[in-house]
Amino acid sequence: MDTEEKTQLVFVCPKCGDHKFGTSNVIEPLDKWIGHCHNDHVYCKFTWSRKDDWKYFQLVYTKTKTFETPEEYRQYVQAIKGRTSE
Repeated sequence: MDTEEKTQLVFVCPKCGDHKFGTSNVIEPLDKWIGHCHNDHVYCKFTWSRKDDWKYFQLVYTKTKTFETPEEYRQYVQAIKGRTSE
């Protein structure tokens, strides 16, 4: 099994916890950009100045796993199930 590590910035809405967002006023200077939450399940009205992104984005480290065989995948899934059922 190969493992690849990734680092990415992820938006986390402080009001609803969702990760989807959009930006308005992008033809204006950066200090006039407005970010807004795009939660599909609840109507979230959270907005912020995009110059304050540092408050609402988090660094997330992920590992992507590639499996060589179906059996290797099944073993990995079983190992996860064993950890979460305790």
